[in-house]
Amino acid sequence: MAFGDPSLGMASAGGMTQGDRMFLATFGMSPQTYRTQPAVVRLSCGAECASALQEAGQRFPGRVIWIDGDLNLDNPMVLGSATSPAWLVVAGNLNIGDAADVDIRGMVYTRGARWNQGAGSMVVRGAFIAEGDTAPNEGDFTIVGAPTLVFDSAVVDTLKAVEVRKRPEFGSFVRVPGSWRDF
Repeated sequence: MAFGDPSLGMASAGGMTQGDRMFLATFGMSPQTYRTQPAVVRLSCGAECASALQEAGQRFPGRVIWIDGDLNLDNPMVLGSATSPAWLVVAGNLNIGDAADVDIRGMVYTRGARWNQGAGSMVVRGAFIAEGDTAPNEGDFTIVGAPTLVFDSAVVDTLKAVEVRKRPEFGSFVRVPGSWRDF
């Protein structure tokens, strides 16, 4: 173990926050760039998000669903499967209401600092990643309630295969300068 070695840390170059650097390390690009990819489905669903999220998951299986702001769920829902896992990025906190019974198979990445769960239940089978709070409490993440988090390596392997383009479910394609000639 080497303490204080700057080559082992994540430098704060470019004015990025610790959360931005964590996102960059996880997804290989900044949150702003990732969010604006053409293949990302963006939702701004406000007070209750279950129906919009369920519809996006059915219409765009295998694609990343980015929720601008908090994810508020008050109704029962199932999202994702073992062969087509859901991929959620939540820009805010997770709020699970008393009437919610939520089962997500896939990955949930939250940029927020809290998971508030009422009497309802939420199960994430796959992976859950939380950036946590911003300065001065960077990295702090608070869970109020008792969600069930189940690591599922098969789901994570499926998502990794999509990320490295071994599976074509998700991708934003752009022309690389100098790589295309139309003559």
